[in-house]
Amino acid sequence: MILSPFLLPLLLLAGSAKADVSFILGRELKAWGQLTGAKAPFVVEPPKATRFSGYLSDWSQDCSAACGLPAPGTLNVPVELELDLRLKPGQAVSAKRRHVFGSNLEAEVSLFAVCPHGTAGLQEICPGLYFQAQVQLKGEAEAFCGAALDRADAWPFPVLQCAGPGRARPGRRFGVTLHREPLKALMPTAR
Repeated sequence: MILSPFLLPLLLLAGSAKADVSFILGRELKAWGQLTGAKAPFVVEPPKATRFSGYLSDWSQDCSAACGLPAPGTLNVPVELELDLRLKPGQAVSAKRRHVFGSNLEAEVSLFAVCPHGTAGLQEICPGLYFQAQVQLKGEAEAFCGAALDRADAWPFPVLQCAGPGRARPGRRFGVTLHREPLKALMPTAR
């Protein structure tokens, strides 16, 4: 087994209390431990709960003629979701967060972790583990959006947009964006 140079800092981090990279590198760390005979911290178990942290922002878009650039609404609402990823084949877990924006737009964000049937995953993170991110909009706009994601796309937070036509304001689209880094307003808010 050849380890790429970027793994060494991550292997060193795995032993510190400040970082838990076992979620991303669980199998690689276990293989490293088997290869070298090293004991903990290199042979790690999945954390009891993995935290997904990011932001939720709403926006609107004038689509009366041709859709223009979206205008920001409320930016950077912090969202934290925790999932226990110690799953056996056929198990799934979920976490939800609901937020109502000032534009009367309600967004419910759901994150699911799924360990499919037929995968070995008794003591380590399920090797076939995948995620489903979903957003349901109600109020000013109604929509349902979702995406199936692998570990790298889901953690530290999924990135996704969801939007629907305005119910009370024809020609206007309302939506939300899930994002990992705080956004900066580039334009004035237009509601």
